[in-house]
Amino acid sequence: MEISQPLEELDWIPRPKILALRRLGIATVEHLLTHFPRRHEDRHQFPQFPRDESDKPICLSGEVIKTSLRRFGGWKKIFEATLQEPNANALSQPLVCRWFNLHYVQKMLGSNLSCSESHASGASDFAWTIPSSK
Repeated sequence: MEISQPLEELDWIPRPKILALRRLGIATVEHLLTHFPRRHEDRHQFPQFPRDESDKPICLSGEVIKTSLRRFGGWKKIFEATLQEPNANALSQPLVCRWFNLHYVQKMLGSNLSCSESHASGASDFAWTIPSSK
């Protein structure tokens, strides 16, 4: 394999994946090896829950304390999960996350789970794990 070899010549990359890579401007092995993500999130440390609105991307971690699925307008659904920061106190505000018409998230996310949310410009990315017994 040569570094300047086009990805189309590599039979181990499926055609749909090659088309997706081409849309990102990745056409050769060299482009693939030197492509770096636009954003990196350090999930080793999490800040406290925000107290004010902000346009700055944040990465949070908390415990899911409540979930609910609501129906409106016949077939439309809203799934809500309420997050609480790990070391909550009397002044802590929970964070309510809502998914519109994505009710399958309910099967992936339940109460008493640890949840990490990354929020940037209107898009959310979630990762959850079952907490260890205390």
